[in-house]
Amino acid sequence: MRNILFFFIASFFCLQIYGLDFKNASLHNNASLFYVSSIFNKSPFPNSFFKSGLVIDTIGINYNYNNLPEGISFQTLIHKGNGQIISNAVVKLQFSIHMDSADGVIEYQEINIVTSNNKGIVNTIIGKGVPSKGNFSNINWGNTIKFLQVELIAVDGSFNLGTQQLLAVPYALYAANTPSGKKGEVGDQGIAGIQGLKGDTGVQGMQGVAGMQGQQGLKGNGFINGTNAGEMIYWNGNNWVSITPGLYGQLLSYCNGMPVWGGGSCISSATFFVSVNQGYGSGQYHVGDTVHIWSNNVNSNETFNYWSGDIANITGKNEWHTWFVMPPKNIQLVANFKSVNNVLQFENIRGKNNFKKVYYSFPLNHKGIVYLFHGSNGSASNWLVNQENVALVQDLLADGFAVIISEAEEVTLNSDINADGSLRWNTTTLDSLSNTDFANIKAITDTFYSRGFSNNSIPKFTIGQSNGGSFSISFGSYFNVKAIVAYCSSGGGTSGASVNTSIIPILFCLQGADNNSIMGQQGNANAITNSLALNARNICSKYHINTPSPLYENRFARNSIINNTLSAQIFNEIKNNHLLSSKNYFLGYADNLWNSVSSFSSLFPVINSLSTTQKNVVDEQISSITADHQFYSDHNKATILFLNSQCQ
Repeated sequence: MRNILFFFIASFFCLQIYGLDFKNASLHNNASLFYVSSIFNKSPFPNSFFKSGLVIDTIGINYNYNNLPEGISFQTLIHKGNGQIISNAVVKLQFSIHMDSADGVIEYQEINIVTSNNKGIVNTIIGKGVPSKGNFSNINWGNTIKFLQVELIAVDGSFNLGTQQLLAVPYALYAANTPSGKKGEVGDQGIAGIQGLKGDTGVQGMQGVAGMQGQQGLKGNGFINGTNAGEMIYWNGNNWVSITPGLYGQLLSYCNGMPVWGGGSCISSATFFVSVNQGYGSGQYHVGDTVHIWSNNVNSNETFNYWSGDIANITGKNEWHTWFVMPPKNIQLVANFKSVNNVLQFENIRGKNNFKKVYYSFPLNHKGIVYLFHGSNGSASNWLVNQENVALVQDLLADGFAVIISEAEEVTLNSDINADGSLRWNTTTLDSLSNTDFANIKAITDTFYSRGFSNNSIPKFTIGQSNGGSFSISFGSYFNVKAIVAYCSSGGGTSGASVNTSIIPILFCLQGADNNSIMGQQGNANAITNSLALNARNICSKYHINTPSPLYENRFARNSIINNTLSAQIFNEIKNNHLLSSKNYFLGYADNLWNSVSSFSSLFPVINSLSTTQKNVVDEQISSITADHQFYSDHNKATILFLNSQCQ
């Protein structure tokens, strides 16, 4: 067996992997192959978004001439500038095969996502990656000379390791399919062998005796055809019986031999008391009832911290809104709060082409930087006005994260640049040169670095809602942040390519009754599919689903522009006009309220007296409790847990 080797000289580059920067390139081989080292000690980008600090050594390429597999072996060694090996690091490599010259037409291109072993060595096969152009098996190795270009997909773009002519290796592939040579002379015919004797046909066996016929089975009862989506059937001991669908958020209980939505007649006649100190939800409840509790509305310098007391049965002990099933005893609960000493600052900061509105806060010794992205037709101020968004900002600052908030370039210009009907973030162009939104966030970050507010060693995270959720995935995947969170976004559409190749942990936060024309229930299903697909690629991913919850009197006072008295009046007006169920779940979506107000204006004097800003608060809170396409804060601590530990 012969082994044929070709090699190339790598170029100077800068690469970040999971927040670590790589620079400088050299060539290593397998065993006795050619070796060249080119080590640099100084970063070429002293003020860059991601500074340098590591070295990747590249590469011996080895090909087995005899077996002719559909691929070319490729090996890389990764280490720091001081020689320390970097093990278990994820790298994106792009291979391009050019025709005729180093800058000739690209005949084939692919991306390989690989991980170094415990010795810092990366192994892959050119031809087995994700093709972005051409088909490896269709390369005609015999028609022109070929050049191989190797690039590193890094935080600052694609960095060229070099392009060299392929001198021998792939031409073994051509050798397997070259035209036949001149036909040789026909040799002498060999002596024919002796033909063997034909064997006798065996005797056919006797037919076996037929088995006894089995007993006739019992007649099946069949299934009942349903009339409504969500119907179920159960066996009552004699027949299959249908039960009607339940309401959103209802629990299915087993009572007296039959399933019942919401407990039904199975609920115990015994009642016990729930006492909620510094919160809402106190009252008398039957055993088996689902009890929702909420903390008091917070001031601007505090946030909810945790529940204490009888917390054994609570599902989310650190969430401001949670629930439990009523046990056969009295329950006492206390909401506890935490001070937030950091406030958001505002400034216009230069982006790529224009000054951008930026809200930010950098707590002392912050453990990470979180970028927050608004949804379609939103703005940076959404994170200061909408209470559900504000709650997350407060929780992030209280947990020690820095926050940077800005807005899409289309919002700054008030111009629908791509003519898609909305002012959105650009999730289509996945590079920091032609994507102005990418470039703006990078420029803003570099400004804070230059001021000494933070530095590139601090981990970065992205959170966005709707279109901002898609941008969170695209931006976060491109810049290799530590974790990504997407609210009301499936990771489909133009951000789908990022999900398919992302190596970053992603949390999908979904609204269970999302009614948006773009997202909706199909979008939720797609998000779950994408999360499972990431897990199948050994990439950490989770998803949370927020379900509808009851409306309580003080809900609208979560925003300080509505006080508790006015909130109770709004609540009573909604309830008296039959827009709530017996358990105070809102019937339908927020549009149902506004249609009722419009059609029966005289029945809603309180709501009609509200200012536009106050009506927006009512709309936000109704959309939150109905689990519609709306940012929500009910799972804030779960989101922050994902930032801190991902899937660990």
